[in-house]
Amino acid sequence: MKARVLYVDDNPDDAVLVELAFRKAGVNARLETAADVSRAKSILSTRSRVPACVLLDLKLGSVSGFDLLAWIRKQPGLASLPVVVLTSSLLPGDVTRAYALGANSFLTKPPDLEALIGLVKVIEMHWLQDTAPLPGTPGVMPALTGTDSLGSFHLDTANVGLGPGSSLMGKRGAS
Repeated sequence: MKARVLYVDDNPDDAVLVELAFRKAGVNARLETAADVSRAKSILSTRSRVPACVLLDLKLGSVSGFDLLAWIRKQPGLASLPVVVLTSSLLPGDVTRAYALGANSFLTKPPDLEALIGLVKVIEMHWLQDTAPLPGTPGVMPALTGTDSLGSFHLDTANVGLGPGSSLMGKRGAS
């Protein structure tokens, strides 16, 4: 059975690129997109449609991804749902706030399709395979290269095929 992934992003171009990256990466998942928080809440409120994980952009128009993340963590049936922030933001405050609200991982959108395909493969390996952490288990990504002043770690992107300009960040100290 295919894993279900909810991708929440109001940019239709980014949604098309993520869908293409999932196809080209050969990910065994059904990707569903929501262009706004209202649509995402509708999907998540339907028990038969709860995904294996949520990929969440932070900049969603009038209601932010932070608001949706906070809402997810307050829902009894969704509180342990893995939420991976996938955004163009590199602001340290966004990283800190996302983790404070319960994000399992913080990833920046890579600059090109090939790098995005590599990132999607990492997402599949870490969040969608049978060896992925159980829901509610803080995530640790492979190939750590060090920590920054926020206590977040970074992946060696050369080892996962992401290329220059892309960044993956996960929660420090998780196991």
